[in-house]
Amino acid sequence: MLIKVLNKYDFNDLMISNNITKENVGEVENTYIISINDSHDHFSKFESYFQDVVSDNVLVLHFDDSDKNYEMKVKDSEETFTLQIMTEDQGKEIITFLNNVKSKLDDNTQLLIHCTAGQNRSGSVGKFAVDFFEYNINRFNVENPIVKGNSVVTSTLNRLWLWSHYLD
Repeated sequence: MLIKVLNKYDFNDLMISNNITKENVGEVENTYIISINDSHDHFSKFESYFQDVVSDNVLVLHFDDSDKNYEMKVKDSEETFTLQIMTEDQGKEIITFLNNVKSKLDDNTQLLIHCTAGQNRSGSVGKFAVDFFEYNINRFNVENPIVKGNSVVTSTLNRLWLWSHYLD
């Protein structure tokens, strides 16, 4: 298994270089994708590579790299938008998706996780996946050297996963 955290640009380049598109991503074997996108388009220069894709091997989420929900003003404008943290429902979607991956896991499985910078949101999901799959943390750190994490994402996933063991 491989767990790889990428920024949006490297992720898109990887998809293009491997001829993976919205139309054929569902047919790609042993590859599972968690695509984390901003909740708004004020910072993103383009939409998710897999926007509106419905497939068992792709999970598309929209939330921001923030530690709380708060309103921001768009530069040189009267327009505002709200930064949105990951919700519990999104955390549950991630855990359900990873359970699906786990049921099909083999040595060739690759889990690709991306966000805008490939550090915080996707980094927290990647680190969570390391624990979830009992993946080698040293290997993960070598393969993903810029990963940091987002405290809200990390605490939400860990809390949901812990409680899921008691509620099953």
